[in-house]
Amino acid sequence: MFTNRGMSSMAVVGAATVVTMLALRALRRRWSPVITSKLSCRCGKIQGEVSAIRQDSIRINCYCADCREYATFIASLGNQDETTIGKLGDNRVVQVCKSALKITRGQDLIKLARKAAKPNAKGQIYMHRFYASCCSVPLYNTVDFLGFVGVFTDFLDERCKEYAGPVRMFPEEALGTPASPEADVFVPDFLWKLLRYHLWRKCGPFDYKQEPVYWAAAEAKKQLSDDKRRLIWYSGAKRKEDSMVNLEEVVEIKLGQQTPVFLHYRLPMLEHLSFSIVYGPKGSKTLDLTCKDEFEFDHWVTGLKAIFYACKNKQISKEALLAHSKRFQKALEKNNVGIKLTKLPEVKEKGHVGLDDCIEIVTHTPQQLDTKMERLRERLKTMSQQVSRLDHHSAAEMEVDLSLLT
Repeated sequence: MFTNRGMSSMAVVGAATVVTMLALRALRRRWSPVITSKLSCRCGKIQGEVSAIRQDSIRINCYCADCREYATFIASLGNQDETTIGKLGDNRVVQVCKSALKITRGQDLIKLARKAAKPNAKGQIYMHRFYASCCSVPLYNTVDFLGFVGVFTDFLDERCKEYAGPVRMFPEEALGTPASPEADVFVPDFLWKLLRYHLWRKCGPFDYKQEPVYWAAAEAKKQLSDDKRRLIWYSGAKRKEDSMVNLEEVVEIKLGQQTPVFLHYRLPMLEHLSFSIVYGPKGSKTLDLTCKDEFEFDHWVTGLKAIFYACKNKQISKEALLAHSKRFQKALEKNNVGIKLTKLPEVKEKGHVGLDDCIEIVTHTPQQLDTKMERLRERLKTMSQQVSRLDHHSAAEMEVDLSLLT
């Protein structure tokens, strides 16, 4: 067993070692040169620079699948064939303090992307990835509560090779074995930078409040390209040309479930949330979509109608533009002709079933659904009593239409 004196001696030796390591690191940093590398996106509309002390930077070859998916997705936004992915599935970044990155031109062209809106099953928060919307290339990645940023070296000049490294991250996810394998990330060095950069976590040209685009399959989001000419989505199982609709080729927007795909996979409960985009030569292709709820349905159909008519150089009346919206129709019934769809309250229609409701129904046993129904009935009874006490002339109505579930 260790005596108290022995334990104290070990603690002193350990503290002395740490102090010595910190002193040596500080000396190396003081003698380390400052390297400035110019940054430019592929088309040159975004300009900037990275100016960092060599000792405080590190070049990283990242082989993770997330970075590959992200690079592929960003390229698809601009219908680009070229990506930043290397032959072995690597993306190359230089990790520097946030204060080392400056954007001198085109800040408004830098947009935000994230893998998903919510943390994954392990509680991990996805990083913020910024890209050039003008030419669809990734620029840099970071996390808002950390003090460093990874800048893609593909868009830095030759001086970026003077930064320390390279080292590799996630080599187990590589698409092969490098001929001359780099060293792995040195964990103590990484932790040192994590602590050192902490004071600069709020520095740099990072707009975290932007509305991001998401590329994870779990998000299942279709979105417009930056030039508003293509409807695109990311699918690992499809080629890029098969996960994109050129809006100039759209022939018709069909409401409901009328196409062969919908007729083969009928979902009567979601008829009011479904629509199809008919496109291609003579309307030979369809993109069949079901929205989460009536609010999402209203916005998507309205937006697509407007873009469809704009591409055809045609005009459309407000009544025709919003004819699909039940909320708009109810406003017209009250002679509220000046109503705006975005100003209407998102109140769920009585008896309507949404996509989330269907998913919940499928994942529950009949016994669980019966138990839940009983709880809802009890809750409704309690609410009815509360309403009656407040207003003797009012009565709460049950808003569950069981016929829709059969």
